Amino acid sequence: KLQEQKEKAVKKNSKLVKVDKTSISHNFKKIESMVCKHFEIRSSDLKSESRLADLVLARQLIMFLAREHTSLSTIQIGEYLGGRNHTTVLFAVNKMKTLYKKDKEIKQLIQKLTKKL
Repeated sequence: KLQEQKEKAVKKNSKLVKVDKTSISHNFKKIESMVCKHFEIRSSDLKSESRLADLVLARQLIMFLAREHTSLSTIQIGEYLGGRNHTTVLFAVNKMKTLYKKDKEIKQLIQKLTKKL
């Protein structure tokens, strides 16, 4: 019974957090545009189910930059990028933080994109 109540609460909460995609912040759209240009992909590719390495990296980079440079919540970011769960966004942010420290190319890319914001 407790599990059933939890599931109802989660369903109820997820219905409350609908993102108006027309009001996504200007910075988010700029981040998305820059990352798409860098990886030579379309915005629609980011929202797809594809797990191709370049798409995954691009999504994770957008999630990281959006958390760092916008006021959007993890739920809003995930919803805009194909309805992904907020924990996926948290994972991406943490992964990018780790890569920033360990991977010189990722660090340079993040710095380059951040300067353009």
